[in-house]
Amino acid sequence: MRLESVDVLVVGGGPAGVAAAVSAKGRSPDARVALVSSEPTHYMRPAVTALIEDPSLGEDQITSFDPVKLLEFGVEPFTRAKVLEVDSDGARARGPWGEVAFEFSSLVLATGGKPFVPPVEGAGLDGVTSVRTIREARRLASKISPGIRLVVVGAGLAGVKLALASHSRGADVTIVEMKNVLWTVLDPPLSDLAGQIVRGAGVKVIEGRAVERILGENGRVSGVEAGGARVEADLVIFATGVRPNSRLAEEMGLELGVRGAVRTDERMATSREGVWAAGDCAETIDLVTGKRTYRPIGSLAYLGGRIAGVNSVGGRARYAGFIRRQAEDVKGIHLASLGLTGAEASALGVPHEPVELKPSRGPPSLPWWLHRSAGRALALVEKGTDRLIGFQALGLPLSRRKSYAIVRLIATRASVSELELLGYSPS
Repeated sequence: MRLESVDVLVVGGGPAGVAAAVSAKGRSPDARVALVSSEPTHYMRPAVTALIEDPSLGEDQITSFDPVKLLEFGVEPFTRAKVLEVDSDGARARGPWGEVAFEFSSLVLATGGKPFVPPVEGAGLDGVTSVRTIREARRLASKISPGIRLVVVGAGLAGVKLALASHSRGADVTIVEMKNVLWTVLDPPLSDLAGQIVRGAGVKVIEGRAVERILGENGRVSGVEAGGARVEADLVIFATGVRPNSRLAEEMGLELGVRGAVRTDERMATSREGVWAAGDCAETIDLVTGKRTYRPIGSLAYLGGRIAGVNSVGGRARYAGFIRRQAEDVKGIHLASLGLTGAEASALGVPHEPVELKPSRGPPSLPWWLHRSAGRALALVEKGTDRLIGFQALGLPLSRRKSYAIVRLIATRASVSELELLGYSPS
């Protein structure tokens, strides 16, 4: 076993890990920065859906940061690796290149999340799976063919994307969701409209029912039971969210927080000196409420990774809190969700109410990009104050500049009435 002595060791090759490694090297060019990842290359999560829709895509079409690119930034990648153990003094990893012991001055944990599969009878049957990695996406894509009966459990963004991608390849797809379609990013009536759009695309949707058990014959899935109804299935995919992969942090004795995520402060520092955490394994601070929360979102993972990376080489980067910003084009369904949703506000203890918005032209002096409507829109306000805490739109694309302008209103505790300056009139 060889020994490698580095200044910064980053464990995890997702958006947070790559951002941390590159940021650390950028701030301290003389530092030796190593990144250990279980994946052969580094990609964004949308690549998973893209592969299911088009299995012919090559590595160069889905990769955002390959090992060669990391080397160009001065980061030393150790890919296809399994980290066996980590403590405050060092780490041990094994990969195709053998077993390596790392000594480090600073450690950044960016170990990501793992699929959450609820404890449902039959979840271990052959043909029941979840999809998180490129390898899993390729495996699933090879099984999808015209006429195959596919049940997707969960109608968040990941579930809806998987369902529509599979349907585009001829699969007979049914979504089963215990709440509403896209409830994680949209509130009624926009979530109701999203359900209509998904059904209109040819995907069957069962809302308001939980999967009670998965049925099987001879060890293989044959269907699901949801709300007393049976749905025949050749494949079942769980898209029921993720939980933090905090095993290494727990073994190190680090303090854990929301949903078992690594507890971090405004510097992305953990409870142990010299150890930082970012991405889907770590909690973050919500700017609207100032409370800690768990948000496994790629854009926030990237921002947290940058802060952790800078601080791992002696920087003093801090943040007051993050505002969630999600904009997606899901097979022609353009949606934007900024700030808190109703579900998040309830979880964080914020009394709230929705306010439907109507397009308005605004003052003639506004730039052209503020006059563009984004279809149907909804604001979420703090009850009793009219403070804007969230915004959602469904229909036409929301321009990036308008999106940032709305995020700024949320960050500055503006009243919902100030949306009129951006072309939205509270009804």
